[in-house]
Amino acid sequence: MGSFTQSSTITQNITLPAGQIVNADVNSAAAIDTGKLRHRTHLTYCQSNGTAVVADEKAVFVSYGATSACAIVAGKCGIQTLMTTGSGDDKTVTVDVKKNGTTILTAPYELNKSKTAKVSYNLVFASTALVAGDVISVVVTVGGSTGTQGQGVFVTLVVDEDPS
Repeated sequence: MGSFTQSSTITQNITLPAGQIVNADVNSAAAIDTGKLRHRTHLTYCQSNGTAVVADEKAVFVSYGATSACAIVAGKCGIQTLMTTGSGDDKTVTVDVKKNGTTILTAPYELNKSKTAKVSYNLVFASTALVAGDVISVVVTVGGSTGTQGQGVFVTLVVDEDPS
């Protein structure tokens, strides 16, 4: 297949093979309507550093996307101040991510005294697909009876979504 390099005005519709126009081919001043683009959203759930983590459940996202291309593409969690690490200390913080009330992680992620403060840990998803109307929530539970609870739990999620 040959290449065309002449500057011209074309007055008919052109059909190009799939994948021929890539990001670099789109002029930064093109002003493409956002309704024609996939949207990436960064979501953050957090509790304050300075007070012990408490059990909580919060809706953090409602999907508006219109196609099956909508998905959670990444997720991390961590804690800002670690629970006490004495030999008998057993405090834990568990993070779960749910879609419409059902977990979508392979297993809830437990933050405990063996973790490192201010480090993010990858969440592992069993299911990532979203459709319009799906509600994503973060659920935090606390456990243990000995020691001081951690502070400042945080969860970040990245969602790609087609326009509605």
